[in-house]
Amino acid sequence: EFERIHAKGELPLTMPEVVIDVSMPLANLLVTAGLAASTSEARRAVAAGSVRINKQKCDDHSLVLTPGTYVIQIGKRKFAQVIVKG
Repeated sequence: EFERIHAKGELPLTMPEVVIDVSMPLANLLVTAGLAASTSEARRAVAAGSVRINKQKCDDHSLVLTPGTYVIQIGKRKFAQVIVKG
């Protein structure tokens, strides 16, 4: 699994799935999804460039995701599939 994710750049086979009913800023979404302990930590991760949404870097902590399904990654090891409903 480690080699597949880090050497080949693929997604993990299993990752937590989080359903969010309300659209919210990215920093709050990261906390709700369990990827960051606080909004301050989430903002620092976004500012450091370690947050990826569907394999693309994101640098806006106030970004509000439209309804849909996203794979969100912080750093090299934290992944979650996030479903935004509203």
